[in-house]
Amino acid sequence: MNIENDKFPLKPLQSWLKESIEKCINPDRPYTSTLVKKNFISNDNMKRTPILRIANFLQVTKNKDLTAVLSDSTHKILAIFPFKPTIINFEEKYQQRITFHTNNTLIHIKQANLRFVQKEDLSLAYDVRYSSYYDVIVLEILDLDIFQRDQIELIRVTNSMTYLYDESSYIRFCGRTFSHNPTDVMQLEEDYEDMISL
Repeated sequence: MNIENDKFPLKPLQSWLKESIEKCINPDRPYTSTLVKKNFISNDNMKRTPILRIANFLQVTKNKDLTAVLSDSTHKILAIFPFKPTIINFEEKYQQRITFHTNNTLIHIKQANLRFVQKEDLSLAYDVRYSSYYDVIVLEILDLDIFQRDQIELIRVTNSMTYLYDESSYIRFCGRTFSHNPTDVMQLEEDYEDMISL
């Protein structure tokens, strides 16, 4: 049994976010898109069951997406629930709003991507003023199930958790911004037979 999980009273939760995200990031790869890893979570690629706790919902974006803070047993991460298909599918399946009595519940993530969010967008979409020099990675939830409906408030435990972004290993692997301009990635410097450098 993981010692870290002994501190957390909800046994279904494991500590898996940090390790899983760091494994799929290539620190040498230039990212030219906000998409870091498509199908970061899918039905067949996880060694551990990806269960997270909804710590709290933050706000609705201009696209009607919903932002939130989720946590495993040791770390918090920012997440986004796209209106289409996630929220629509959830509300049709459970016949309730996604925010109705789901704070502090456990959810099973069935499909999710990893995305960069620029510092400027954090305050707009997440109402977070993160004092970091780099863009952060968020979990884009595409499909989920309710795993446990008990709404157990764990304020002391949640407050003692750190954001994944504050870990030195995260900063080492992911602490950079993605290239906003594809020409930043590759610039032709020599003339070739049928190509002229710009």
